[in-house]
Amino acid sequence: MLGNINRSDKSKRIINILIIIVSILVIIASVMLIMKFVGREKSDTPPNSSTTTTQSTTVITTTSPEVEPPPASDNDAVDDSYFDDTVFVGDSITVGYSAYGFIEEKSVLASQGMNIEKINTEKVKSPGNGNYIILDHLINLKPNKIYVMLGSNGIAWLSNEFMIGEYDDFINGIKEALPDSIVYVVSVPPVTKELEDGDNPITNKMIDEFNSGLEEMANQNSVHYLDLASELKDDNGYLFDEFAEKDGMHFKYAAYEKSLDFFLRHTAKK
Repeated sequence: MLGNINRSDKSKRIINILIIIVSILVIIASVMLIMKFVGREKSDTPPNSSTTTTQSTTVITTTSPEVEPPPASDNDAVDDSYFDDTVFVGDSITVGYSAYGFIEEKSVLASQGMNIEKINTEKVKSPGNGNYIILDHLINLKPNKIYVMLGSNGIAWLSNEFMIGEYDDFINGIKEALPDSIVYVVSVPPVTKELEDGDNPITNKMIDEFNSGLEEMANQNSVHYLDLASELKDDNGYLFDEFAEKDGMHFKYAAYEKSLDFFLRHTAKK
């Protein structure tokens, strides 16, 4: 009889221990599930964002970093003192900047008939600057900013591939000699419809194709391309008559004003 009682008490103790163990396991499992759920809610909230909750509706707002405008982009014009330490390189069109009194002669390194093929070999003859090779004189002047506009002479008889290659050599020569100077490559201006329809072999399609290669070359060399051509075109893609001399290519006073205003609205820090 006593043995049966002892066995009964022993069984009860075992059952109680099992109940306690099962209860502990249930509690542990519940805690783990709660922790997992909380962790998932935290991971669902994106970093660097603010969350506002109203009546079970969650609105997530994020802030985007400010993006700086690209160099030489359209912006508010700077004043014309920007040209005080600037040199203009080019052909007879560029000569007009000094001929009309916009830019001092000493800052205009250009001559009639100059083209990219002979830029590094033919001397410019200038009453104010003497006779000089343009790159050599640039090195002597050490300007802060350089505008190069070449191509009108040569586009009718030289291949685009050849001219772009020569242009590339000239720009790299400037960059190597004057690494701190800001270099602008200016597109070849358009011509009038009258010139295109005449005997002159130059067309605006030829100019556009050359300018496309010129822009690519400028980008590859990390210098600034300025699409002046688009600024001077009418709705049909020709040079505005009021901007053109009788030859349909060279600039009148108004075209120089327009181009300089365009330059002052498209500037770069470096």
